[in-house]
Amino acid sequence: MKGTSLRALVAMALLAVGIYFFVIKPQETPKEAPPATETRIWPDKVDAIAKMKTTMYAIVDAERNRKALDESYLPCAPNPSEVPDMRVVWDGNGAEGWKELDIMMPRETWFQYEVVVTGDDAFEVYARTLAEGKPLEFIIDQDMNFR
Repeated sequence: MKGTSLRALVAMALLAVGIYFFVIKPQETPKEAPPATETRIWPDKVDAIAKMKTTMYAIVDAERNRKALDESYLPCAPNPSEVPDMRVVWDGNGAEGWKELDIMMPRETWFQYEVVVTGDDAFEVYARTLAEGKPLEFIIDQDMNFR
């Protein structure tokens, strides 16, 4: 009989501890992440780089299609005109060549894009930004070699 009383006492103590920690003790509220603001430099770099690469591949495809149809690549002037240091709205009519290339670009971008025709069968696409405070430049050629 003595063992049964001790077991009941231990069970009640464990029950009391469980009730305290899971019911009575106030739950700590999780800390909220600080809001992402445009005042920070490049708040979502990974997303911006991924979109830039996708856009550059799309530009290469558009240039290849143009070459197949018109037998020449189309140079496109830097657009936007200034290398951005923050997200800007893309203007397809903002520079020479882009409207004729007829490509869908993201509505907003961190990059200035340019297509330089380097020969009858060669071109390079440039993406430039100042988002980290220093100039960054990415290049892809007609064979989709990314540098």
